[in-house]
Formats: sequence, structure tokens, C-alpha cells
Amino acid sequence: MGVEYGDSELFVEFDEVSGEYLFTNQRRTTIPEKASAFRFLSVINCEEINSLRPFLREFLKEANKLFRMHVYTMGTYGYARYVSSVIDPGKRYFGNRVITREKSPPKKTLDRISADQRRVVIVDDNASVWPQHKPNLLQVSQYIYFRYQMTNNNSEEESYSYAEKKSDECRSNGALSNVLKLLQKAHTRFQQEEDSNELRLLIRY
Repeated sequence: MGVEYGDSELFVEFDEVSGEYLFTNQRRTTIPEKASAFRFLSVINCEEINSLRPFLREFLKEANKLFRMHVYTMGTYGYARYVSSVIDPGKRYFGNRVITREKSPPKKTLDRISADQRRVVIVDDNASVWPQHKPNLLQVSQYIYFRYQMTNNNSEEESYSYAEKKSDECRSNGALSNVLKLLQKAHTRFQQEEDSNELRLLIRY
């Protein structure tokens, strides 16, 4: 964590940094030719295929210099532990700072940690799960790699998943890259404004 930020915290949702998943209903499914794809067997014996979002590892490395990072997911503890073992095997970034649905109320809340909420930033694609903490939220686009994740809200031009298009989100100008740039910019401004404790005011686009 960067000293200049003091006790600043960054909360991330696994769907945003570690990709999305595909339930395969116990069928053996060939993983797309993507080095960052991996399998997870859920507690209901459904196999999930996860695809890491492009720029994930760079994001974690650089964001870790600025913040003490946490994971807050409404997934199960088993799922969170497994994904953590893939993206942070040495517990360098998150340590044991992982909140799952077993320890969370129906809506996510920063009351689960002891921290100055003025210095907390949340990265999530779903604003509705943070009703009490909208000022802290950096909402990012949903990462849709597999067809399973798509809903009727997708526009016609977005009607194919990345897997179907045999492509992926741009690394240099994708969601995580842009969020990192914003966090780094806020870090610089925070250093310059010595009397400011309101980090969340500096993260607006």
C-alpha cells in the first residue's frame, strides 16, 4: 500500500477482475484457447469455466502500490478461495481480506471493515448492491466472455460474446486499464491536496 494514501482501501468484486463463468451442468467442456481460462467445480457439482479479464495481473500489481486491497464477493467462500489461489497464490495482494456471502448481509456494506470510508474505493459493475456507498463506487462495464452471461439487455451489436467472436477486451484501453489510470491520477491529486481526506471525491470520471 502506498504511504501517501494513508489507510486507503480498494474493494474489488471477483466478477470484475477475475472474469466471468460458465455453468456446464456437469458436462465436460473444452476450454477456449485462452491461457487465462481455468475450471472450478462448485458445491452443486456444476463445473464453472472462468476467464481472467485482460490486464488483470498488471492491475493488481500496480493497484497494490496505492491501496490495501480487499475482495468482496457474493460468491461462496469456496469459490472465493479458489479464485484467490489462481490470481493471488502468494496472498500478496489480498492476504486474508476476503468477504463472501456467508459473512455479508443481502446488500454489500463497508461496515464490514474498520476503515475511514472517505478513503475507500469500490470497483464493481453492479451499483445496486452498494446502496449506501455510491460515492465510493467506480462502476465498470460487465466483462462478458461467455455466451451464458449475456442477458436480454445486451444491444444487437453486443449480441456475441468475446468467446464467440474469438476476441477479447482490449488490454491497453479496457475497463481495468482505464480504472487503473483513474486511480493513479487520483493518487497524484491526493498527494497534492495535503489537507484532503476525501479520496472518494477524486475518483469521479
